[in-house]
Amino acid sequence: MIIRKPATIIVSALLAVCAFSEVVFGRQLTNVRHARQIVQTPLFETGSFVRNPGTLAIPHLQTLFQKTTGDVQIKSIVKYGGDFEAYWKASQKIRVGKAFESYEVYQANRKLERLGKTERLVITAVEGMPHHPADVVMIDKAGKVKRQFQNKLSPSEARKALNEPKYADMTIVTTRDSLDHIRSDLKKETLRARARGRPLPPNLHEVKKALADGRLTDELLPGLQARSRNQLDAITKEHTRRLFKSASKNIKIMRFTSSTITSPMRGTARVVMRASSPTMKNIGKPTLKTLGKVIGVADLAFICYQTQSDWRRYSSGEIGGGAMSAKFALRGGEVAIAILLLSPDPGTKLIVVGIAASIIIVGSDVSLDIFIDQKNKRKQQLLKNIESDERFHVVHQQIIDELEKL
Repeated sequence: MIIRKPATIIVSALLAVCAFSEVVFGRQLTNVRHARQIVQTPLFETGSFVRNPGTLAIPHLQTLFQKTTGDVQIKSIVKYGGDFEAYWKASQKIRVGKAFESYEVYQANRKLERLGKTERLVITAVEGMPHHPADVVMIDKAGKVKRQFQNKLSPSEARKALNEPKYADMTIVTTRDSLDHIRSDLKKETLRARARGRPLPPNLHEVKKALADGRLTDELLPGLQARSRNQLDAITKEHTRRLFKSASKNIKIMRFTSSTITSPMRGTARVVMRASSPTMKNIGKPTLKTLGKVIGVADLAFICYQTQSDWRRYSSGEIGGGAMSAKFALRGGEVAIAILLLSPDPGTKLIVVGIAASIIIVGSDVSLDIFIDQKNKRKQQLLKNIESDERFHVVHQQIIDELEKL
């Protein structure tokens, strides 16, 4: 009896281990099979899985539109001379086609959320697959693709898509006016065929079947009718105009930045870039060394002139103590660079670094002067406001407070 008890315990333990192993390895095998199924199924095909869809992470329609259609390129603005209407005329068809996806998906997902449904729609272009046959796919809570959609704007494109192999088993979605046009044409052809005692042509029979089955529709979701082409054009144009204005502002900023750099500074920068390039290393050494000496002397002359000018402006109250301290710090850097450039043999790399640093410091000095001038102009304008109207003491006090802050 004493011997049987340990033996019974050992046997029971072995049976438990076997049972546990079967459960664990059984689950692992199931997971492996599930993983193989995910890998073997092409992305965005029915039955595949979409992980962490980017479409659902975009909360605003304008952002989704921008992701789907792309930004307005600066080179395009330059090409059309800043004329939005000319740009819109050239890009309208492509942009409206892409925007069709973003508008309808955005509205459909909002409706699904309101209804408490777990399904969602994602745009393949936003997910990094702009050339996938399906424009939109519906996924369940686990990310599994349940349906595929192909969006077509015009009636002819929608009809043609029904017979294209790459769109097989996909739902063809078009605009409400395009679908009305397709139905109207089908009705006319049906009456004509009956009058002649002939059957419908095969292509029209396919259209009739697709309409009846719901494969050709103007709804991503039941009851959510797509916009008309005119509505899409108007909305897309407005969103594109915003992107166009934003890109135009970037051009203005670039032009302003470029205009603050003087022509000699641009010329010096070009010489530095050429001299530092591999093809100019050998033949550019004497020229670069001479250029360094010239810039070193020019730096000293600039330091003397600018210091006198700054001291005069400081004495007259045009420059405050903080700005003067900043200018003296810049001046110290300029002196150090001038000494480096005027040294007997600083070396090619140090000359290049010194010239580049000189350009940066001079540019900073000029930018600081521009800022100070703008600040002084604002002060003068505020003083004129005080002198021109002495009746509103409260306003005067506010202006004085602004002056004290400056």
